[in-house]
Amino acid sequence: MRSMRAKSGFTRSGKTQSGKTRSGFTLVELLMVIAIIVLLVGLLAAGIIPLLSKGPEITTVNEIRQLEIAVQNFKNKYHVWPPSKIRLYPNYTDYNLANPNDAESLAYINQLWPRIGAFTGVIWNGMDINKHELDGDQCLVFFLGGPAPLVGGIFGPQGFSTNPTNPVNLTGDRVGPFYTFDQSRLYDRKSGENFPSYYDPWNRKIPYVYFSSGKTVNGYNSGGAWSHTITIGSETISPYYEVLNTRYPNPNSYQIISAGKDGLFGTTTQWRAPSASADAPDTGNSFDNQVNFHPSKLGVP
Repeated sequence: MRSMRAKSGFTRSGKTQSGKTRSGFTLVELLMVIAIIVLLVGLLAAGIIPLLSKGPEITTVNEIRQLEIAVQNFKNKYHVWPPSKIRLYPNYTDYNLANPNDAESLAYINQLWPRIGAFTGVIWNGMDINKHELDGDQCLVFFLGGPAPLVGGIFGPQGFSTNPTNPVNLTGDRVGPFYTFDQSRLYDRKSGENFPSYYDPWNRKIPYVYFSSGKTVNGYNSGGAWSHTITIGSETISPYYEVLNTRYPNPNSYQIISAGKDGLFGTTTQWRAPSASADAPDTGNSFDNQVNFHPSKLGVP
């Protein structure tokens, strides 16, 4: 045992054989450790900060893809795209069939639910028996989610009832929801309507807007009398149109649009597709918009 202690160079007291107490890190060693930590933190930050700034952008891309799947599943079920305008009245007799917008709305309801008949007292939003006119952002949530009664300050999409005469009955077997909405991002943009919109991941309470191309008054390429514009804040948004190609993107389906980081949609009718050789990317407020008909932001080829 003595020989082992002698070889180690230390006594039980922690002193070296020369009698000096062993120190911990030297100042140089400590500075080296700090320098290494600072370097690692810098490298980590350099990798994480760009990812954090792109977080909502990446989430929006994925969310638009999931919404596309949900819209397609709705189409598979009902053989028609969700509309981007509709009037929902509690009674069949409320519809004025001489008015093309009323007539088109009622025709759409009958197409989805052919056995609904001469309905009375239908509570479309699960909350009130008022008359409602839905814009595209509200249509996106209603037709993918069903009635969404407000419980504890949160909208809860319920899906549609299998009851053929009352599809918004809140009891019994359900169809859908076709999309699982983050309920914390559902909000009543048109206060008091109780038909929620769904704001995008940029957390500015700017909703996804939706335009349907159904070849009726409910579509953007129909030439119908019903305007499909949506007013969000100070902006009036229309379906995107490729100026030089003189056509709507997704002419036979629909458009889903996020305003992007700046929260502004821009002059949508002036957008030029970057993929067209004679066109140029948009340089205005719609430069950072994210959509379902272009693989990147609108201003990026």
